Amino acid sequence: MHANVRPLQADDLSLLVDGFIATFNAAPWHDEWRHETARGYLAGLCAHPAGRAWVIEHAGVLLGAALGHVRQWWGGDELFIDEFFVRTDHQRQGLGRQLLEGLEADLRAAGIGAVTLLTAHATPAEDFYLAQGYCSKPALRFMVKPL
Repeated sequence: MHANVRPLQADDLSLLVDGFIATFNAAPWHDEWRHETARGYLAGLCAHPAGRAWVIEHAGVLLGAALGHVRQWWGGDELFIDEFFVRTDHQRQGLGRQLLEGLEADLRAAGIGAVTLLTAHATPAEDFYLAQGYCSKPALRFMVKPL
C-alpha cells in the first residue's frame, strides 16, 4: 500500500492517540496506556523545542507516526526518535518503511546526518529496523532506576 508521509499538524494529535494505545498496549510491548496519559505524553513530545514529527496517512486516515527531537552531537545533528509506530492492523504492508524513508529524506534535506532510537531486543521492531539499514550498538545498555 502506498501512503502519504507528511509533517504532523496540531490537529493530528488527537487522531493518533487511539492508534498509539492500540499499538503499544498489544504484544510485544504490553504497555498499559490510558487515553489521557497517552495524549499527554504525545503532546509533550510535540511540544519539545527541537521536536520533529511525521504521520503516514492513506485515504485521510492516520496509520502511524514518528515523533522525535533533533539534538546536537559531536558528529553533527541527529534525530532521536522518541516514538515510531504503525497501527497494528496496518503493519507488514510497507508503511513503516515508507514512514522512515519520508522522514529520512526530510532530515537529509535539512542537513541532519543521523537517526538514533531505542527499541526492544529480539522483537519484530528490532528486525524491522535492522532490515531498514539501522545497526545496533552492542556496547550500549538502556538503564533505568525506579524511584
